Amino acid sequence: MIEQKKRRDTCAGHRCEPGAGGGEEAFQSRFPAVQRTEWKLKSDRNYEAEFTFKRTDIAVKFDTTGNWLETESAIPRASMKPKPGIKSAA
Repeated sequence: MIEQKKRRDTCAGHRCEPGAGGGEEAFQSRFPAVQRTEWKLKSDRNYEAEFTFKRTDIAVKFDTTGNWLETESAIPRASMKPKPGIKSAA
């Protein structure tokens, strides 16, 4: 079972939970090993599930009917290799 946290600042006045738009089933089928998830209702009226998996921060977005829209994951700077001829901005 997915543990859920609700953030009142992003979900105030709305049903912002895994089953709210059918996203829970779609989420569980894509990420069955995830134990802790924070759900948010975004300004575009889509649901976003945020979690950490194998020490990587991930955000997955679903529409109101549970269709998967996108997945974002953090890439540690140390894992990025510079391309020849391109200088680092840092």
